[in-house]
Formats: sequence, C-alpha cells, structure tokens
Amino acid sequence: MTHWSERHTVVPAVYVLLERDGKVLLLRRAHTGFSDGCYTPPAGHLNGGEAPSVAMAREAMEEVGVTVKLEDLELVHCMIYMAAEGDHERVTLFFTAKHFTGEPRNMEPNKCDDVDWFSKDALPEMVWEAKHAFEQIAAGHVYSEVY
Repeated sequence: MTHWSERHTVVPAVYVLLERDGKVLLLRRAHTGFSDGCYTPPAGHLNGGEAPSVAMAREAMEEVGVTVKLEDLELVHCMIYMAAEGDHERVTLFFTAKHFTGEPRNMEPNKCDDVDWFSKDALPEMVWEAKHAFEQIAAGHVYSEVY
C-alpha cells in the first residue's frame, strides 16, 4: 500500500460517450507521448472550480466540435484508480450524452489523428481506463476501483 503525507493529490477527469446508430464515437490519440495509437472517447481534466458536467460539455466542444447541453448528460460510471506514476489517484467520471448537436470532427489534430464511430461489439485498441469503463458499464456497474 502506498502511503502519502496527510494531504495527497486526486486528479479529476471526465469522459463523454457519444452514441449514434448503436455506435460510439472514439478518437485515436497521437503526438502526445501518452497512449498514442489507442482510442478513447472525448475526455479531459477539470479546470479549477469547474463542475464535472461543465467540463464534459467543454471537452466535447474542444475535442470534437459538438454541443452538449448539461441536462442531456447522464453519469454512467465512476472509476477511482492509482495513476501509473504512483504519486496520485484519479477520479474519472464517464457520462453519456442523450443528445448532442453538430457533426463530430477532429478539433485537435495535434493530439488526435482519427475520429470515427465504432460498434460496441468491435471496439479498437483503447486507452486502458476507457476499456475498463466500457467493460464495467456493459456489466451494469456504475462504480469501480482499480488499485
């Protein structure tokens, strides 16, 4: 078990699962040095003082150019895990968006080299936390811990 001082760091992040015609939108990471070549739903970290739902709507616009209304977001999974670096934990919230407007496109070509729709039954190689969350959501679990 890792021990920290009385105060330690927890980094919050959000993912949004955009669905259309039974498929989910995924982005392939590129040029970042972190999980390049793996797919992930649109995602990002919270800015200080920012609510998770607001962060998710912001990330959807920043990464794929779609507008998501806060009332259309539904929390479907919460995952808590030790970061690979071992010096902090992460709390990651996964939302679905019941509706969104705009046609998804690659808004960050410096971080992504593909945006496409995939069947949930035939997902490509994914960033591990997204893969874990998809498995947990499919099993009906709304919460998981990975330590």
